[in-house]
Amino acid sequence: MCEKIFVKVAAVAWGNGESARNGWGSILTCDKGKREYGGNDRGKTKNHMVLVGMLNSLKAISNKTIPVEVYTDIEYIADIANGKKTASADMDLWNEIFSEKEKFADVQFFYERRAIARAEQEARNVR
Repeated sequence: MCEKIFVKVAAVAWGNGESARNGWGSILTCDKGKREYGGNDRGKTKNHMVLVGMLNSLKAISNKTIPVEVYTDIEYIADIANGKKTASADMDLWNEIFSEKEKFADVQFFYERRAIARAEQEARNVR
């Protein structure tokens, strides 16, 4: 069993509106190995895609007793997830994230500007 799980989530977005090409990527790592996930959803914003990646990553963790650290390159998303700010958009996703967060014994969210290059590459690959 892992001692701690680290999640790095990134998203990329090209263009505007319904023709926008977007993707998200996440990497879950611990002392036992690593898993990579990704997906896309045309016409959505980068912020929306980060939330989708965050939610899917949390759902992918089956043992909710292991401490989890989630990293994103969008500071206010980390602040909202930690309860420091209030969400004003994508409320359906935020409600799911908060619901999933409650299942964990210990989950924390962090802003880390440059540490997610591999997750961002995964997001580019799923377009």
